[in-house]
Amino acid sequence: MSDEIAVAYIALGGGLAGVFVASIVQWLVTRTTVRAESERLRQQLLAEFHREQFTDWQAKFRETIADLLAATDPELNARFEKAKVVPLVLRAQLMLNPKRPAHARVNSLVNQLALAVNGWEQRGASELLRLHSELLEAARDAMYVPAKQ
Repeated sequence: MSDEIAVAYIALGGGLAGVFVASIVQWLVTRTTVRAESERLRQQLLAEFHREQFTDWQAKFRETIADLLAATDPELNARFEKAKVVPLVLRAQLMLNPKRPAHARVNSLVNQLALAVNGWEQRGASELLRLHSELLEAARDAMYVPAKQ
């Protein structure tokens, strides 16, 4: 084999090795980029999902608490309708996460209100109105906190 052929083989081998190394590097870069973009997109979609879910929860919770306060207002109701109050209490309780301090406080106040209006505890109108006020403030605290508390 002549020197020129050996040089040609070496050049060809070097070229093929360069192409192979460049291909591997390009594949690794592409794979890393695709994974990073996929993770970024997943995080963005997850954040959007949580934001929409929290917005929906806020609206439903606001409506439930408002209905509960109206159904248990001593100025509006001479007698409290258990058939109307109990489902609202249960709905509010199901919407709350008692592991969160703000939610636990709302849950406690909802329970106190339910006990009072269902006749299991004797409380006067001023006491019910005080419970209303506390529940209203606690519900605001629970509603207007970012979703991840």
